[in-house]
Amino acid sequence: MRHLSSWLLTCGWLVLEAPGEVLERPRPLDVRRPVLQEPRVQDFWPFLRNYQEVPLKDFDPTKAPDVLRVRGLDDSRFQQLVRDGIPFVVDDCTEGFDEDAISEFECKDFADRWPTGNMRAEYTPGQYHIYLKDPDWYTKVHPQRKNEEHMAGSRKIAGPYIWHVKDEEPLKTKRSVQKHWRTPYFLEKSLANRMEANESFEFWFSLAGGGTFSHAWGTQRRRPLRGRKRVFNLIYSTNWQCNEDLSSLPPELREATRRMSAQTPLCCELTNRSFMQLLARIARELGFEVKRWPVRGPETCMALTRAARDGHISDCSAMLLHAWHGSYDKECVPSWDFYPLLKALKERSVVLYPSPELDEVHSAKRYRSEFMAPTQFLTLTRKAHGWSANGHPVAAAVRQAVKELLREAELNGLTTENLMLKQGFSWGGAQVTRLRPFEVLEFLRKRVIPKIPPQAKALTILLQAKVDLVAELRWMVLEGQLRGRGWVTLPVPRVGRRANSGCYKNEVACRAALEKGHLDRLALEEAIRPKVEQVVQEATRDAGGQVPQYLRVDFLVDKQGRAWLGERESWGADLVRNQVNPLGRHSADSYCETTISMQFKGKKRWRIQAFPEIRHHFNATAFGDEQIYGHRQHVPWTPETEFTVGPGQCFVFPTGYLHETFVDPDGNDQKCYTASTYQFNHPRQVNLYRAFMSRFSMAHYGLGEPCLEKIESYATLLQEPKRFLAAPDQEQMTAQAREVMKMADGNKDGRSTGVFFSAAATSATSKGVLTREELPETEEPRG
Repeated sequence: MRHLSSWLLTCGWLVLEAPGEVLERPRPLDVRRPVLQEPRVQDFWPFLRNYQEVPLKDFDPTKAPDVLRVRGLDDSRFQQLVRDGIPFVVDDCTEGFDEDAISEFECKDFADRWPTGNMRAEYTPGQYHIYLKDPDWYTKVHPQRKNEEHMAGSRKIAGPYIWHVKDEEPLKTKRSVQKHWRTPYFLEKSLANRMEANESFEFWFSLAGGGTFSHAWGTQRRRPLRGRKRVFNLIYSTNWQCNEDLSSLPPELREATRRMSAQTPLCCELTNRSFMQLLARIARELGFEVKRWPVRGPETCMALTRAARDGHISDCSAMLLHAWHGSYDKECVPSWDFYPLLKALKERSVVLYPSPELDEVHSAKRYRSEFMAPTQFLTLTRKAHGWSANGHPVAAAVRQAVKELLREAELNGLTTENLMLKQGFSWGGAQVTRLRPFEVLEFLRKRVIPKIPPQAKALTILLQAKVDLVAELRWMVLEGQLRGRGWVTLPVPRVGRRANSGCYKNEVACRAALEKGHLDRLALEEAIRPKVEQVVQEATRDAGGQVPQYLRVDFLVDKQGRAWLGERESWGADLVRNQVNPLGRHSADSYCETTISMQFKGKKRWRIQAFPEIRHHFNATAFGDEQIYGHRQHVPWTPETEFTVGPGQCFVFPTGYLHETFVDPDGNDQKCYTASTYQFNHPRQVNLYRAFMSRFSMAHYGLGEPCLEKIESYATLLQEPKRFLAAPDQEQMTAQAREVMKMADGNKDGRSTGVFFSAAATSATSKGVLTREELPETEEPRG
């Protein structure tokens, strides 16, 4: 049992490989090695068996190992290559594609067929977004950058254009493109892969002289700043504590609940401490000096305001706080202290967050739109003798507002029996109440006005017609572009109750409600899209002509299928929320799967390097665009090989493999060339994950993207991955190892063979402990 714990935590393929080297398979590792000790690249990737790392200056492509190239790829070989994380080129990738396939299209064909397509000009200053109809992108090369470590050498390269059909185009456009989309033959056997390829593709366009600098597949970073080191100021709260009464909970749950509650923002997830740390790290990567300015109470907030006015806070700022009519609590700050600080920051720096032009109009709920349900605004203003509303006595103003609202509601076919009262500086339905018309005045006098803090001079009240709500569609907008959407809503409250008196309905529940109401969800999304775009234009006007960096636009769908604007927020709230997940877990783009780059036109040169070893968290990095050049990371750029992918071919590569590309003018004419990239999930790269779990865990795949939760179940053996959350316990690990060995000891002789182990694993599969993909081979273990 001396090495039993290590043996059991070691990857299944590492201990069960058949004697002798198997073609295209990683070599087995000695089971006596430490659990997290990773293999050498020469031992894991077969094409690197004889590879010797050399400095970049000595790299000779003609002497480099050849990347694996295949034809007629059958399913079993394809499955094994992907499970092992082997990079390979398929030379007949478009075999069987017809003449109407998109692989036959020239760049101009894309422009002619989909002129309104909106794509991103990667690494091309002044041309971030460009329409396909603009001929400039496929007729004129725009060299932008050079780096001596790139294969182009001293020549400048032009960044590619990327068209995200999968998630940034209207459904109508996407469906039109899909008519010409063809899936490679080796993905056809898996329905999941066919569906994912058909739904998640994007196109990359390059003229001769274009390319990308070395990077790992993941979120792209902009270039670090040159010259004077500018300052990025982080203003944040230190009031992260639980103020809830947890006495009703069982004693064993109180501490865990207290800790969780203390870390949960009251309003916006983009103000929490983990996001602040991520923001600081990215700012440093971009060359900023990060200064932190904590806020705890009125004294520190006012001191910070004076510092901003005196010019001590300059360059760029992010104010991870929110205004409300309450005390200092978590990320929330009283509005009378918040806005003087925001104004001072705006005068002296570029404010990244919140929107200095829109935050107050949104927080106070003073924005207007033609898409809103019939609405009357009441501005309550504090006077020496009491309160007024819209410059009139409160009672008279309320009676007039209710009368006008009921008239408009009736004209729009909405109920006049109830209405909704919304208060400014509130969110999440906390101050949204359903009332009968005659109850409004009494409610304001007894429930609203007495609770307005003495420091507040005014409060906006919205009286709004009640909509027969079925579901709410939330659109996320970044830099003026519609980037995502999700269905989520609060249930309609009973009369006299607040909107947050019930639980949120997630996407699944909303879709069911739409189906029950015989409402076509996809048709609604497409019909609402142009309305969202118009709301973005309205917000731009409110911001003095400046396009908001981010918006959330909520539309309420009623039983007749009509869409009414509910909220327009510039806080960034819910930009990171995946509403489809019933548990509400956060999600991000999938960069944890195998990637395919299909070359349709032209020839593209590739240089690749395995994801480098990361020995500790201080090495943690995303290896973003050109970050590895110039030895700016803990490892240098030392490509292992160089190869060319031509028309009809594709390159399949695993998570983390660093790569740079170049459409070399010496090997191509001056045309524009097309390629398509997407990820797929079946099979999982289980052996890659098992072998290199340590470096993936400490890289951005584990720290910044949701990969670790997918990897951990493949890196363990007959065990629940939850134990990764606990501190290491040698005694507990040994006990677990003994239990697993008992399961695999078929004849109870104290020894476990591959046959018994396979039987135990199969049994575990039937009980849901393992998936079929995790089953090891059945040969006898070595060592």
